[in-house]
Amino acid sequence: GGLLVVTVGKGIAVRRRGVRAGPAAMIGHVGVVRSWDETGGRVQVDGALWRACRSVLDDDSSLEVELRPGDPVVVDHLNGLTVGVRRAEEWELIR
Repeated sequence: GGLLVVTVGKGIAVRRRGVRAGPAAMIGHVGVVRSWDETGGRVQVDGALWRACRSVLDDDSSLEVELRPGDPVVVDHLNGLTVGVRRAEEWELIR
């Protein structure tokens, strides 16, 4: 009985952990714009070059300012092999 309780307890603890691998683990990572045009571009995140589009969660004020190569961005969602990014804020660059 005790073994069953310990096993179930460990199983529940594992399910509560956050994602540490795979595409979902990229959300929140900081990257750098390598190229950008009006519709999207390429960003480098964790050493890999990804196709990117502007995040739908990006606030309206920063949409007026175009992203340029070298700008820091944060990944906030994935859509297949395309990452959605927004401009990184000061506090996100300190980490």
